[in-house]
Amino acid sequence: MPLGADQIILTRDPGAIWFEPDAVLLTLIVCCAQVDEIDNTAIERSLTVDPLCLNPNVTVPASRELSWEPESDNTVCQASHFVTIRWLGRPHIVVVGSANIDLTTFTDEIPRPGETIFGREFSLGFGGKGANQAFASRLCGADVSMIARVGDDLFGEATVRNFEAAGIDASRVLVTPGVSSGVAPIFVDSSGQNRILVVKGANDRLSRSDVDADALRRADMVVLQLEIPLETVYHTLRLARSLGVRTILNPAPGQSIDLREAANADYVIPNETEAEALTGIAVHDLESARACVRHLMDAGLHRVIVTLGGNGALCGMDHYAAFPVQPIDTTGAGDAFIGSFACFLAEGLSEADAIRRANLYAALSTLAVGTQKSFVTRDKFEGEWISRHG
Repeated sequence: MPLGADQIILTRDPGAIWFEPDAVLLTLIVCCAQVDEIDNTAIERSLTVDPLCLNPNVTVPASRELSWEPESDNTVCQASHFVTIRWLGRPHIVVVGSANIDLTTFTDEIPRPGETIFGREFSLGFGGKGANQAFASRLCGADVSMIARVGDDLFGEATVRNFEAAGIDASRVLVTPGVSSGVAPIFVDSSGQNRILVVKGANDRLSRSDVDADALRRADMVVLQLEIPLETVYHTLRLARSLGVRTILNPAPGQSIDLREAANADYVIPNETEAEALTGIAVHDLESARACVRHLMDAGLHRVIVTLGGNGALCGMDHYAAFPVQPIDTTGAGDAFIGSFACFLAEGLSEADAIRRANLYAALSTLAVGTQKSFVTRDKFEGEWISRHG
């Protein structure tokens, strides 16, 4: 039976029971309301459907309209109501970006030229904005694929193993012969002041040829940053738009970019200093943040979210307050926001709900030292979310 006036739309129901990603159960919700105006009070009837009544030859990307003809009679499908299929699987996030190794030395003083001194402590951690955002999405429950380059050194091998151990698809993390992996030597003195050198290494070799349609077409969301060549970023945004795949651009580190190219992104999410780099407008309060947003949207950007640290986030002209915490280390909080926002939005949450949840996820990441190792699991996040919403 062709659907005709009826429609079947694939959406994710964030309020549904969480199933494993390979679960084959679907839930049919039959509503008396229009699909685009579903009333929560509408009469609903839920049931589990044998997946064999779905056409196995139909490939359905998430959040897209579905043309579907049942292969067997089904009284629900014959109903004269609009039908929504709520898929209980996980979203697929593709991150195109950087992977670094953070080499942090804690010392009472910084050596003078020609001087050798002893440091107090050393920490080796996995970083890079792309990798951090991939980890946040993965810990929030998304299936994540990483597109990146590492060097043919011990750090490169360790980075790939770190992705794989987290369940992140690293099949497109390419080893680059003759080039070091990206590293960031960090020196922290007793006052907490740090001095950081970033060696981009293999990150600077990620080219547009490394990002093709096959890598993006089945994604629910593509996430990018600016620690890889700008031409690769622009190419990926254009390609994703041609495929109808939503994108998030985190313009970090802050620098001037071609806003006409950035307009291919569905969301551009800078922090205060990155927003100033894009607009020339210093952000020191909500009104100056709103001025940045207006400037960027007047330049053709679709949706702009400015993250404001302890002051929450601004989306368009709407402010979303932060969740109060006593932070220990704010490093990586912006990456936690973006990675979690990508997951929540791809699950089908409204923009406002995704921002509120990402605000909390970012706040929770400040309660431990480090970046990836400070990000919380979905279970821990949900427990905190419920406790703060009664």
